[in-house]
Amino acid sequence: LFSRLHTLDDPLRKSSPYGQSLSDYDAFYSLAQKMMYNNDVTTAFNFTVADSQRYGSSSFGNACLVAKQVLAANQGTRYVQITYGSWDMHNSLVSEFNTRTIEFSKAIAAFWKDMAGYQDRITLVTMTEFGRRLQENASQGTDHGSASGMLVLSGNVNGGKIYGTWPGLGASDLTTGDLTVTTDYRQVLSEILVTRHAEKNLSAVF
Repeated sequence: LFSRLHTLDDPLRKSSPYGQSLSDYDAFYSLAQKMMYNNDVTTAFNFTVADSQRYGSSSFGNACLVAKQVLAANQGTRYVQITYGSWDMHNSLVSEFNTRTIEFSKAIAAFWKDMAGYQDRITLVTMTEFGRRLQENASQGTDHGSASGMLVLSGNVNGGKIYGTWPGLGASDLTTGDLTVTTDYRQVLSEILVTRHAEKNLSAVF
């Protein structure tokens, strides 16, 4: 059976109607398979209760802890993405926001402390897919808006500053009731890709 499958599949791999993308996918799949059966990576996904507590005992904290261990395993990992949900606060924003920011702060602080020996090699970026409205809604929350903030943390970042142009909160400063966007997030990510990864084809990224 496998011999027959190879007879049908191998010529397509050598001359795919989809071009290079198929071989790229095959290489990516092979790397993913090697990672799944790599003892160093398996070890990186194991952690103690005490370590989890240092990171805030939250799903986001545990994800940051695993990210730390994956990077410390030094297996060639270049990018780590962590999704941290439940920020869509249409209701009871004050209590919900406080809970999320405490979880966020504990996890980031623990991660950065643990990565002390790697900070010059790491650029940590936090961003959101959309912002919030300026005005509170009837449920003591805020609805979807446009502008938001980004945080960048690295041993190579000129930090401790707020970058960007403050648009103001006056009626004439807003865009359809939202805080006006003054910095495209792609500007920030582009600078990181160029300076840290020598990226030469940003149009392929964005």
